[in-house]
Amino acid sequence: MSSGVTGSQVFEILVQQDGFVNVDNGSKHDVWRVCCDACVAAVGEELMSEMVNPETFIRAKMAVLGELVNNHWFLRVFGDNMVGKMSGWMIARMFETTREISKDVSAFLKEKELTEEQFFLHGKIGRFDVVSRRRWLEGSLTIGELFLTQPGVFFHGG
Repeated sequence: MSSGVTGSQVFEILVQQDGFVNVDNGSKHDVWRVCCDACVAAVGEELMSEMVNPETFIRAKMAVLGELVNNHWFLRVFGDNMVGKMSGWMIARMFETTREISKDVSAFLKEKELTEEQFFLHGKIGRFDVVSRRRWLEGSLTIGELFLTQPGVFFHGG
């Protein structure tokens, strides 16, 4: 089963939902578009087709953050200046934190005394909106669908 998610779709949604894509009055949109293509490819079709749960969510977030960090996307967008370096540093920190969580998501939830719902609503982890939350509770939300409705949750905290 193909998720049908493309980087162009993700980019268009990010432009509507997230201010960081619109830096410099949109002058970096070409870079962001290529970045979104790379991030979607990093997640891959198989994971895009899986249902959202804490483990699949963290795997997808790891793929996106790994792409952002390993290929220096924030330096490409903002330049080799303080903003680019600080943005890259913040994403690298988020990547390291997410990597720690990914080692044992169940243990993380238990240690932090979080339910799965709290995990997905948490301001620094999931930040699911009302629609994503409802679809997840119904058991009908795939990683790919989350990319098409709320992609920011993979690129930053939500």
